[in-house]
Amino acid sequence: AGFVAVFFEAGFVTVFFEAGLVAVFFGAGFVTVFFEAGFVTVFFEAGLVAVFFEAGLVAVFFEAGLVAVTFLEEAFLAISIIFV
Repeated sequence: AGFVAVFFEAGFVTVFFEAGLVAVFFGAGFVTVFFEAGFVTVFFEAGLVAVFFEAGLVAVFFEAGLVAVTFLEEAFLAISIIFV
């Protein structure tokens, strides 16, 4: 009633659900999450965070005090905020 595959190997974790693909990877602080109903990718590595949404691209990066936020709407409106 819902395929689930979980793999554990050296801190590496992958989870798949039939009703909605969910892949989570844990390795050296690296995390990736995929959702079928709305693509979401989250990266945690050396303070770096990247979040992507299908309904509107949102990228947030935290690294050495750098913050970049980008929004992509249907009108291709791009807003970038950078703090150095």
